[in-house]
Amino acid sequence: ATSGSNYNGYIIATVILGIIAMVLSGLTLPILMCMPGALIKASLGGMIVLSGAMVVFSFMSGQIFGGIIGAIFFLVFLCYAKAVWSRIPFAAVNLLTACTAVRKNCGAIVIAYFMTALTFAWSVLWAISLMGVWEEVVTQNCVGTQSECLAQTSSVNYGYLFLLFLSLFFTEQVIQNTTHVIVAGTV
Repeated sequence: ATSGSNYNGYIIATVILGIIAMVLSGLTLPILMCMPGALIKASLGGMIVLSGAMVVFSFMSGQIFGGIIGAIFFLVFLCYAKAVWSRIPFAAVNLLTACTAVRKNCGAIVIAYFMTALTFAWSVLWAISLMGVWEEVVTQNCVGTQSECLAQTSSVNYGYLFLLFLSLFFTEQVIQNTTHVIVAGTV
């Protein structure tokens, strides 16, 4: 059996993204504790700026429909930001209280890291499984070069691909919701 593609780059990318996720997980709690109000304001402002940029880039590239949809979302985000801006101090205090409760209970932090590692391991396993489903392995005797043999057998089972993507989404949702329940119970 021969394989036509080298998927080491995808495995390396998955590992790098997993390491980045672990580092970002470690940085978020101290950042949340330092400036909860500023983070809430920045997220509201970022939402408005990015939706405005979508409108500008859509119209500049000639995508009129995309620009109209973007303008609708931009206006909705403006209305939302105006409606919730006065509630930011209350939300910041709630966020600070929740972060303090999580910091005081180290078990929640350990669980968060464990779930991040579990998600990382699941992503690596899923990427390997995806490669196995995507790659059609030639088991018959083929006359010609390796690329000619692979060109003859390029059918992919899209049902299995759908199930793989469904399993990725479902498993990550279960891990995320488990983390939320544990942290909510702590707080």
